Amino acid sequence: MLGETPTQFSDVYEVFARYVEGDVPHLPWCDTPLQPESFLIQRQLAALNRTGFLTVNSQPAVNGLPSTHPSFGWGGKGGFVYQKAYCECFVSPENAKKLVSMVSPSMNLYAVNHAGDEIRVDMEEGGVTALTWGVFPN
Repeated sequence: MLGETPTQFSDVYEVFARYVEGDVPHLPWCDTPLQPESFLIQRQLAALNRTGFLTVNSQPAVNGLPSTHPSFGWGGKGGFVYQKAYCECFVSPENAKKLVSMVSPSMNLYAVNHAGDEIRVDMEEGGVTALTWGVFPN
């Protein structure tokens, strides 16, 4: 599909989904394949893409895996790593409204459109959310 001219939105959605599934080796803005840590959520990412939520960055939740884990580990030996699940994507204004309606109390949503208008749900301006952290021995 990459290299062909898309004629409808679903053609673009399919390129994103096939990239996530490994059938498209790269995208114009990403010259590497999907990273192994995302294999855990690969099926869900492909489904999101096929419904018009064009994923560009994401990570699955990790709760206390060893810092030496082959896919999720980082830092020195003897540590533990944690990460919150998140998904960054391009969406239409209609799909942005759907997302806002689905946000639960344990979720945050931040969106901005091409005009710079922001949507914030359970996020204060200037707030920070840690997405990945680790605990390591001295």
